[in-house]
Amino acid sequence: MLLSIELSSDLCTYSGDVYNSLVDIDVVYDSYGFPYIPAKRIKGCIREACLELVEFGVVPEDSYNRIFGEKGSRASGFTISNACLKDYEALCKDLEEYRQMCVNLDAKEDELLIHPQNVLGLYTYMRVQTSMDYETGAAEKTTLRTMRVVKKGTVFQAQISAGSILSGEDIRNLENAIQLVKHMGVHRTRGLGLVKITIDKEAADHDIKSWKEESVTICQGEIQDKNILDYRIYLKAPMICKSSEGNQAKSQNFIEGSKVLGLIAGAMGNQAFQEMMEGQSAAKKNELVVSNAYIECGKRRCHPISASLQKVKDQTFDDEDRMEVYDMLAAKGVTEQLTPVGLAYMTEDGVVKSVSTEIHYHHSRPEDKSIGRADGGQDSSFYQLESIGQGQSFRGYILADRTQAEKIIEAFRKMKNIRMGYGKNAEYGGVRMSIESIRKPDERKKDRSIQSDFVVRLDSPVILYNENGMPTSDVEIFRKYMAEILKSDDLVLENCFLKYETIGGFNVTWGRRKPVFTALGRGTVCRFHSEKGVDVSVLKYHFAGERVSEGYGEIKVLKIPKERYVLRKPAKEDGVDERRERTSILSELRRERAIKNLGEEARLAALKKRDFYARGDNNAVISRLILVNKEQPGYEKMREQIEGWESESKKDVANKVLDDIERILSKIPEGEVDKDKAYTVVTAAYLQQMKHQYRSDKRSRGGSGDGEE
Repeated sequence: MLLSIELSSDLCTYSGDVYNSLVDIDVVYDSYGFPYIPAKRIKGCIREACLELVEFGVVPEDSYNRIFGEKGSRASGFTISNACLKDYEALCKDLEEYRQMCVNLDAKEDELLIHPQNVLGLYTYMRVQTSMDYETGAAEKTTLRTMRVVKKGTVFQAQISAGSILSGEDIRNLENAIQLVKHMGVHRTRGLGLVKITIDKEAADHDIKSWKEESVTICQGEIQDKNILDYRIYLKAPMICKSSEGNQAKSQNFIEGSKVLGLIAGAMGNQAFQEMMEGQSAAKKNELVVSNAYIECGKRRCHPISASLQKVKDQTFDDEDRMEVYDMLAAKGVTEQLTPVGLAYMTEDGVVKSVSTEIHYHHSRPEDKSIGRADGGQDSSFYQLESIGQGQSFRGYILADRTQAEKIIEAFRKMKNIRMGYGKNAEYGGVRMSIESIRKPDERKKDRSIQSDFVVRLDSPVILYNENGMPTSDVEIFRKYMAEILKSDDLVLENCFLKYETIGGFNVTWGRRKPVFTALGRGTVCRFHSEKGVDVSVLKYHFAGERVSEGYGEIKVLKIPKERYVLRKPAKEDGVDERRERTSILSELRRERAIKNLGEEARLAALKKRDFYARGDNNAVISRLILVNKEQPGYEKMREQIEGWESESKKDVANKVLDDIERILSKIPEGEVDKDKAYTVVTAAYLQQMKHQYRSDKRSRGGSGDGEE
C-alpha cells in the first residue's frame, strides 16, 4: 500500500546532525538536498498510535506483537520505506544528469546551481526562537536558536508491504493505527508536525515513481549445465551490513553473499531451498556459490585492494589523478618510507573506487510514552548507525548448475520490493536487483597452465581449520590447502602480505549466533613457488575452505607482479546524448538563484545610498517601511500606505526608497521569476541593509545602535 503524507503545518524531523553552525536543529535530507521522513520515525508514530489502540482494548495485544514484532524474538510483520517527495526518482534523475553535464563541460559554477543546500532551500526555511526572561520580559542571553523546517503543503510518499505473517485483521489494525497518526517530528505541541495521511491500497511500488523500473530484472540467456549468473544490486536506500567487529554501529562496505543467499531462500521457501542445497554432490562439484557483491566501477566489479600495494608516506594522487605505488611482492631495495595505500577497492587495470558510507542518528524513547523524547535513562537511549550510502551499485556472481540456476531465476522472479540488511523493515535496505548476464564458465584448457611462480589473492575471507578442527588464520595451513588442491609436494610460500578479518554470523534455523573467529581476510596476497610446476588452471572459479556458498573463500590467481604499479581515479563518465527534464526542479532552482542575486544587488544598491539614509530621522522611515513590508507586501500596497503618512519629508524618503527598488526590479526579464516574491525579497534585503548600516555607523560614533536618535 502507498502512504501519502501531506504536511498541514511545518515539519521538522530532527536529524541529529547539522550542515553548519547557522542551524541548531536541522531536518533530515539526502545527498541531493531533498528532505525526507525516515521510515523509523514513521513506524515509531504508527507504533505509538497502535499502542494506544491496545490500551483502549480496540486492538488485541497478540495482533500488536505480530504487526510490530517483539524485541529479541520476533521481527516486524511489515516493511516501510522512507517517505520521499512525490516524483522523487525523477527529481534525482534530473539533478544527476545536470551534474554529469556540468562535469563533462567542466562548468563548476553552473554545478553550484544544484548544490544540496540550494535544493533544500526550495522545500524548507528557517525559524528563529529564543527563551524569555519572565522577570524582565526580554529574551534571555545565549538562547537564540535556529530551526530548519519543511514547508507546509509538501507531500511525501512511502511504501508499506505487509508480510505473510499478518492476517486480514492485523492489516486492518495497522491501517487504523496509520489513520490515527496526526503529528510527526519535534515540537508537536508548538504548532509543528501536523500531518494528513491517506492510504492507497491498490498502488503498486512503481506508482510512487515518475519512471517505472522493476525491483528485479533478469536478462535473457541460455542455461547450461554449468552457469555463472552475474548479478547487480542498486541501493535505493542506505543499507546496513552489520560487522562482526562493530555490530550495527559499523557497517561493512560490501554486501555478503550470505545476504543474497538468504533472499533466494526466502523466495523459494525453506523446504525447497533445503532440498536444493542437500542435492549437491558430496564431492562439491556442483556446489552452489554466491560471491560477495563489491562496488561497481564502470559496469565492472571491483576487488579488494592487495595488501602488498604500498605508497610513499604522505603520497597523494597527482594532477592527472594518478599515483604510482610499489608492489612489495616484487619490489626490492626500496629505501623510501612506505605505508599501505589506504584504499578499499580497485579494478584489475588499476582504477580505484571507494564506497560512500553515512552516519544516521536515532533515539529510543522510554517505555513511559508520556515522555516524548529519549532521556538517557536505562530504557531509552541515543544511538547511531553506519550504513552504505544509497545510489551505489554492487556486483557479484553465482555459480550454479542447470537445476540450481533454473530454481534461482524462478526465485528472483518472485521477489517484490526487495529489502536487505539490518533495519530492512524500516528506512534501510531498499534495493533493486538484476541478473545482468547468464554465461558459461571458461572450460579448462587442454594445454594445462603449468607455472612455477604465481600469486594468489584472497577476494573474500578464507575459512580453514587446523588439525584439531579449530578455525585458524595460520598462513601455513593455507599453504598446505593449496598444495593439496594443486597436488604438489614441493609448493613453497615465498612471501605474503596478510590481512585478517573477524568472522561471525547468525544461524536462522537455530536462532543463535555463529562462533566468532579470525580468518585470513580480503586483500591477502601470497607468492608461491614450485620447482616441478603446478597446473594453476584448476583454481579458476575455485572457492577455498568452508562456507563457500556464502561467498567465503574466493581466490584469484595472478602472474608475478611488476615492481611499480599505477593506480588511477575513475575517468569522467560520458554525458547523456539527449537530456530530458522530467520535472521543474531545475527551473525552480534557476528562479531561486535569480531572486537571490536580486537580493544581493539590492544590498549593494543600499550601500551606495548609505550617506543619504544615515541621518537619524531617516532611520524611523526605514523601520516603518520594514514593518509595512512584513504586514502588507507588494509595491502597490506599500505606495498606498506611504500616501497616508502625514510627514511630507518622510513620504519623500520612502518614495525614493521604493523608486530605487523599482529600478532593480525593472531588470528582471518577463516571466523569469515571480514578481511579487521578487519584490518582497528585494525590498526586505534593501531595507535590512539600510537598518544594519545605520546601526553600524551609530556604534562607530559611540552609540549603542539599538534605538533611534
